[in-house]
Amino acid sequence: MHVMKIGWRVTGLSFKSAEVKRALDKIEYHALRWFGADVRSDARKYLQRGSSPWGAAPDSQGGTGLLRNFILYGFDQAQRSVVVGPKLLSGRGVGRGVYPGRTVPQVLEEGATVPMTAASAKRLGVPVGSMAHYRPLPYMGPAFEQRLGQLDKYWRDSIKRFG
Repeated sequence: MHVMKIGWRVTGLSFKSAEVKRALDKIEYHALRWFGADVRSDARKYLQRGSSPWGAAPDSQGGTGLLRNFILYGFDQAQRSVVVGPKLLSGRGVGRGVYPGRTVPQVLEEGATVPMTAASAKRLGVPVGSMAHYRPLPYMGPAFEQRLGQLDKYWRDSIKRFG
């Protein structure tokens, strides 16, 4: 799974005034934060949609809602960009665990065939070690792409408000 980051670099310009630099930093910060918040909101909506044509996926519908509740965003000061994506939780169980080489968010976004946990196999009445097949249920990619086309709106609104 790819971490989604977006940011800008201005090159070739020289601002002598520290005031101008601070104003541009503030505008950039708010534009990217609003973008990140909206991507997170859209990704959560993709996960909340009741019955999907892909069938149930780990922790995407009902259950504890851990994946939906731990989609985070933040402004990366060093890279001057916003980072949006699911937080990998520690511990065991669906929504937290790591399948062989894959996390639950990756299984949801890309689809996979992964071994069932012993508890899942018992609950479904299948032999332990059976494989579960998950179709892709993309949520971060479509949310990011949907908002990417609106970046100019975030900048325009940020300039109006803070410029």
